[in-house]
Amino acid sequence: MEQTNYPHIDLSAWTQVGEGGNGKTYENPSRPGVILKVNNSRLSTLEAVKHEYDVSKAVESMGLPVPAMHEIVRVGDVYATISELVPNKKSLSRICHDEPERIEEMARLLCQKGKELFATPCHTDFFPSRKEQALSAIDRAGFVSKKNRRMIRAFAESVPENSHCVHGDFQSGNILLSGEQTYWIDLDRFAHGDPMFDIGHLFPDTSDEWKGVDSKLLLEKVVAIIQEKGYRVGNVDITIALQKPKLAPHIATMRATLAPILGVSLDCVSVKATTTERLGFVGRCEGCEVWACALITK
Repeated sequence: MEQTNYPHIDLSAWTQVGEGGNGKTYENPSRPGVILKVNNSRLSTLEAVKHEYDVSKAVESMGLPVPAMHEIVRVGDVYATISELVPNKKSLSRICHDEPERIEEMARLLCQKGKELFATPCHTDFFPSRKEQALSAIDRAGFVSKKNRRMIRAFAESVPENSHCVHGDFQSGNILLSGEQTYWIDLDRFAHGDPMFDIGHLFPDTSDEWKGVDSKLLLEKVVAIIQEKGYRVGNVDITIALQKPKLAPHIATMRATLAPILGVSLDCVSVKATTTERLGFVGRCEGCEVWACALITK
């Protein structure tokens, strides 16, 4: 890549104010309103930093709110970016952690912003197809059996192509709130496609927002998303492998709990229990395994 003469930054004049999985951020009192982001070594090449810069600019050009990207700079032998400093910002997940009474408010805001994102036409000449990415990832998944790979691929192929935006990592930790203004961040997986390809990131186990949340609430949200897409649950078949306690006395209650959430009759919910005859981690009472299969119809 062409080595343009980017401005050099003396890091000694900047104070570190943050550190994340991808790098560190700095502020300089002589340059108010901006933040310097220096990525870790693998993400601090000119190619990687320019991609981050271009993606941010492209997302902004589609009318989606992001912290404004100002310029690419040199910091020693690596490349970095200077962007808008968003004042008094917090991610939605952080707000849920710090102010539990606002969880419902943040959940509604997350849904609202998701709908706005998924309704935004994407620059398909710049951003990749999430469906094509998913199919490629399925083909490379060596840990998946050939039979299961065919089934997963068949499902992915059944999802229609879509020219609207998807974040690629749509979750409460990737939306900042500053006053009344929201901002999208961590845009490296941004693409175009059906929102179904973003559902897997709705409830990340890295987010404090969902820590300890009743799983029935998560199921309700997934069912609502499916229904918004014009689908409904036909039936479900669930098998639980657990050495102890015995689940037989609880199966009727489990079926009666799941049926109304899924919107199906009781006879459309099958729950079975088994043991592994004391084999493996399940047999040693170190955990359990669950296999769930759902028929989704349109």
